[in-house]
Amino acid sequence: MKRARQRFLRFLPQALLLTFAFGCSSHSPTLASVDGDPITRDDLVSYLSVKQTVRVNPTVATDGSTSAQVADPLGYQGLEDLVRDKVVFHLAKQQGVYPSKHDIDDEIGFQKELDEDGLASLYASGWDVAAIRRQLTLQLCVSHMITKGVCVTDKDVDDYIAANPSIVQRPSTIRAYWILVSSASKKAEVDRQLLSGQQFQVVASQFSEADGAAASQGLFPDDRLGALPAKLQAILKTTGESQTTPWVQTTSGYAKWFIDQITPAITIPVDDAVRDTVRRQIAIQRGAKVNHFNQQLSYALLNCHVEFSIPGYEDLWEVEISNLAHGHSNLLTLPTPIGQ
Repeated sequence: MKRARQRFLRFLPQALLLTFAFGCSSHSPTLASVDGDPITRDDLVSYLSVKQTVRVNPTVATDGSTSAQVADPLGYQGLEDLVRDKVVFHLAKQQGVYPSKHDIDDEIGFQKELDEDGLASLYASGWDVAAIRRQLTLQLCVSHMITKGVCVTDKDVDDYIAANPSIVQRPSTIRAYWILVSSASKKAEVDRQLLSGQQFQVVASQFSEADGAAASQGLFPDDRLGALPAKLQAILKTTGESQTTPWVQTTSGYAKWFIDQITPAITIPVDDAVRDTVRRQIAIQRGAKVNHFNQQLSYALLNCHVEFSIPGYEDLWEVEISNLAHGHSNLLTLPTPIGQ
């Protein structure tokens, strides 16, 4: 009977399950708890509004476009992340390394120093102050536990920079537009359009067969000049800004580029922000070898008490915990930290 009920609940519409769990009360109900520490509906809604990745089962639609079916309900995936994060917070508090309000304020200042537009772009993407502070708290908890007891000297930082000069070098970048065609006849048509005085971007929008060319006016998707094939790098560099390259034969046909701007490589001044970034990198590398954070997190997840108020979610959690016990789990994959 229990299994039949569980199978029935799996086919209930997700909206109905959430309505059942949320109810109509004015306060935010508890959807899950970790060792008695609640996760509320407001917590979930706030988190889902900025969650950047989900697990999906990819399929190909009949019209050739890509679609995907979520591997687990989005509500559960969000709660699973929040449960894991709660465990991280609990671990940090147990070890005495949970960041203070002052620590978070300092980290916000550090992130602004590294990239003054970084936090502004997060705001523009829907992040609010509370979400940013929560993410930075999680980031610092993990960092503090990995680097606990690790000491990095000024000499260590100097030696690391000397051995890895690319750390203080900003590579050359390029802003370019390109046209890709699959045949000689299409190549000739593009040349006719360009010779008639049509702007390169307009011709790219109309004739280029590269993915997304019509929407982006043929903007070349990779701006890392040094990451391009050496032959193409040489052609782009010798062409120069506001000029068009000759046709280049590719595996997909023929391509040519219009160079809008090339930004040369520069050496970044080794200021306090750079040194602090390097110091953190060294500490993480050393701490990973001695503090074994993933093992700590795995043990804590296996031994914590988790409850869900949405029917069916406990079954999904049991499956994930079983996967964790057998050495493979999504629970050990933390979000990419802010600033990376």
